[in-house]
Amino acid sequence: MADFNHMSAAFQQGGQNNVQYVDQLGVLCQQKFKEFLTQYSDLSYMEDATFEDTTEETQTESVYAAQVQMMKEQEHTTLYVDFNHVLIYDAELARGVQRNFHRFEPYLRKAIQNYVREIDADYVIGEQGEKEFFVGLYNIGLKHKIRDLRTEKIGQLVSITGTVTRSTEVRPVRCVCVFVLSYYLVLPFLVS
Repeated sequence: MADFNHMSAAFQQGGQNNVQYVDQLGVLCQQKFKEFLTQYSDLSYMEDATFEDTTEETQTESVYAAQVQMMKEQEHTTLYVDFNHVLIYDAELARGVQRNFHRFEPYLRKAIQNYVREIDADYVIGEQGEKEFFVGLYNIGLKHKIRDLRTEKIGQLVSITGTVTRSTEVRPVRCVCVFVLSYYLVLPFLVS
């Protein structure tokens, strides 16, 4: 009973009864992903690389730093990450992201926001506060057919392949509609 009270007190903040849950694996994933974005360079993980003709600046420059600069120029908020780079850098991180993408995606987005803030703090701040950043992962690996997807894949990061046989026109959806009615007085005409 004393352990439960101790744990309960640890979750309470500032005398309030609001229970705050912190996903420790999510925070660890965020830290590792930001570390990956900061440190990964193609040259640092090439087995046959010869570094005689490259400078130290080229060797240590992150692959994704240049992409952040392009994001700023084009006013985009999605950072496209090659999943093979994550797999090469940290296989455990890659497996965790792939198996629990739905759980870790907000932490990956926060890691990207922190990474962009390091490179260009002004770009993170938008007109309505801090911008939201997104992750786009490609080269996931095994591609599944649409018909092979099952419930065990829910929440996971999967790559699918299929053929579009039918498509429909995209029509805008009305979220808010306002109708203005005008009243006209109609008088009957007498024809004699």
